[in-house]
Amino acid sequence: MSAWLAARLLAADGIQVQVAAELGLQSMDPEPGDVFLFSQRHAERSQMLAGVAETLGGAVAANPRCLGVLSAAEIDPDANINTTLLPDGRWITGSGGANDIASSVDCVVVAVASARRYVPRLTHLTSPGLNVRDVVSQFGRFTRTGAGDPFELTSWLPPVPGRGRAAQDLPDAPEAAIRDLTGWSAGVSGFLTDEKAVTTEELTLLRTMDPEGCYR
Repeated sequence: MSAWLAARLLAADGIQVQVAAELGLQSMDPEPGDVFLFSQRHAERSQMLAGVAETLGGAVAANPRCLGVLSAAEIDPDANINTTLLPDGRWITGSGGANDIASSVDCVVVAVASARRYVPRLTHLTSPGLNVRDVVSQFGRFTRTGAGDPFELTSWLPPVPGRGRAAQDLPDAPEAAIRDLTGWSAGVSGFLTDEKAVTTEELTLLRTMDPEGCYR
């Protein structure tokens, strides 16, 4: 939904971004209210239906302008990702196209921060983090200058009183958020910037995409 939302907001500014999903849905225009990534409703509204090889090998790996948008069950300080196994050995989903994407193009990871998700060491390595540029959490964005460099919190979104349970649980300082909501030892950038507050337009679009609140 983060990619869908970004594409719609950019389109409103006259910037067209073509969103693709690895099973072959290209130039997606997702059906409002359906949060399943590979829904047939989204397929009907896509400009082209291809295969996994054409999408991951062509639209992704062969496209130097492609940006991968991933999430994580676990992510470590080097941005390596686990979407395969829980710490108790239970199966999650496996790689799907995540490793193909992470191994071939620049990526941003969007994942709610918690000590169980932002971990010092992965339970299982699904996707390498060498191409991950940014990791976006509910309180800000972690950025690094290049692979092997440490991540720093470079933007901060302070909690808004009264706006949902998630905001109420957020610490009110960047250092405290990193300490309480991650297992990382990441620092805070000396050039920390404030994220713009979430707008009514953005909330309306999210609620249109996910009216039952499955993921937002």
